[in-house]
Amino acid sequence: MIMYLQGGDAAASSYPGTVKDGGPVYYMLRQQREILPDSFIIVNPHMKPGAREDRQLYQHAEGLIDIIERVIQENYADPNRIYMTGLSRGGHGTWGVAKRYPEKFAAIVPIAGAINCKADCEKIQKLPMWIIHNDGDPVIDYEYPKNTVNHFEMELGKAFHQTSSFQDSGLAQKPNLFTTLHSNSHGGADRKAYTAPVFYHWLLTKRQIRHDCHGINFVKLK
Repeated sequence: MIMYLQGGDAAASSYPGTVKDGGPVYYMLRQQREILPDSFIIVNPHMKPGAREDRQLYQHAEGLIDIIERVIQENYADPNRIYMTGLSRGGHGTWGVAKRYPEKFAAIVPIAGAINCKADCEKIQKLPMWIIHNDGDPVIDYEYPKNTVNHFEMELGKAFHQTSSFQDSGLAQKPNLFTTLHSNSHGGADRKAYTAPVFYHWLLTKRQIRHDCHGINFVKLK
């Protein structure tokens, strides 16, 4: 299951159609093709309209986790293969929700999102992640992902394979990726990611392995 978090004011627009205005489903339909048919359940949650300061998706982490649990309980999704991704505000949300509930995800893919690693990044140091950002982003400065990757590598010992495209077929086997795209736009990175087959192949190589021993659950992330 992929949970996609929308960016910008679309995250809390009063127009329900915005649920379909971005993310993997949007780009698959726009290209009129199925990149990986029948491989994923894709969930696009939508917030109710509210004050702008209340529109950060990570502020509603509990509600997002409730949605995930409902999908799992209905036997629609593999609990060991839950992924979260998002653009801009949805990228912030991906970071924030993962820091609050790291055990729920097999991997995360924040795109053009900001993160503060002054607190709680150690909670997600073992979580597979693919960070994607434009180096000339005028809205969310490229220093955010660059400093985040540096923090993970220098302070937490988490290594990243760095790329500048989605063309390398070997990307799917890498545990963590940092893709820098050469663009002065805030958008566009999501389109390139969500239309690249390697994006979905990478997700499918990431799963949680749960072991039960005398009633205690242990989760190992690959």
